[in-house]
Amino acid sequence: MGSSSSNAPDHFVPPITFPGIGDIVVTEQFRYLLEASGLTGFTFGPLIKTHVVKLDWQSWNQAANEPQTYPESGEPEDYILGKPHDPRVAEALGPLFELVPNIGGIIDRTAGIRLKVTGTYDIFRAEGALYNYVTTRAKDWFAKNASPWVAFRDVVLA
Repeated sequence: MGSSSSNAPDHFVPPITFPGIGDIVVTEQFRYLLEASGLTGFTFGPLIKTHVVKLDWQSWNQAANEPQTYPESGEPEDYILGKPHDPRVAEALGPLFELVPNIGGIIDRTAGIRLKVTGTYDIFRAEGALYNYVTTRAKDWFAKNASPWVAFRDVVLA
């Protein structure tokens, strides 16, 4: 996670990232914003940076249909996994945290896949699912404070 272009820092991580299904990672500064937001339903855990790489992804053409080059394996995760850990870049990123949503819903599969909300949290997970869910209030907050790093899809409620 870094850049070698002359006008960009040698390291960068967006304020919020989703490195795997259900995983949410935030920077220290974004954690402070979330803590002050009034949103509910989550805690934070420390993140141990075991595999951080220098990758000049900010210079990639974001409008292109495909990347200019692919890893030799053809697997997108190998942009990261195919490179060695860079402790200098990991240190330069500063503290990162895992945002851990509370359980506040259940996935009901009796008539398709529907979310039954069981809590009053703004950010939550549902039993039986790895996805994260947010209320309209949280969606609006994230759209204001984390665009363009977030995207949302509607969910069918039970």
